[in-house]
Amino acid sequence: MTTVIGIQGHNWAVVGADTRVVDDGRIFNLPAGAGKIVRKPDYIIALAGDFRPAQIFSHQTKYPKPPAFTTVDALDKFVTQKFLPAIKDTYREVGFVPLEDEGAELLVAIHGTIYDIGSDWSWARDKRGIYGVGSGSPYAIGAAAALGVPKNPNEGMAYAKQALSIACGYDNNSGEPLTIYQQVR
Repeated sequence: MTTVIGIQGHNWAVVGADTRVVDDGRIFNLPAGAGKIVRKPDYIIALAGDFRPAQIFSHQTKYPKPPAFTTVDALDKFVTQKFLPAIKDTYREVGFVPLEDEGAELLVAIHGTIYDIGSDWSWARDKRGIYGVGSGSPYAIGAAAALGVPKNPNEGMAYAKQALSIACGYDNNSGEPLTIYQQVR
């Protein structure tokens, strides 16, 4: 499947993923720009699960412009009322109806705030600041937690890289090279 990790700091976020896709026993190592992380103005979106949503997010989705940051509560409202409906609308427009075991789990960073979005469109934020989705995510979350609390985005990038590398060593559905981005509010 995949390993995606997110590390939330004070006014910043780091999101990273491996680049291996395993489908019906075939292994694909994704080229640059065709990965599990989609970067758009104002957004970092990382996916685990079915790969079709990554293609839709990369090439079809019309992303709503987030409001200027005022509070996390206002951002929560934006995610609930604007961002998630835009994703659902795009799915309808392209005729993508995920089956029960399809779809994608997402980590989305907006204004340096990470949202963990489930395949049922619910979202959560975690006060511990470590997120993960995909088959290797338990390894990555544990490794990141053991590293401690990063002081800044650059340290967060280093922690994410180390945690993803550890996960790739234990999860045969995940593999390097890694893609890691940061977003600062």
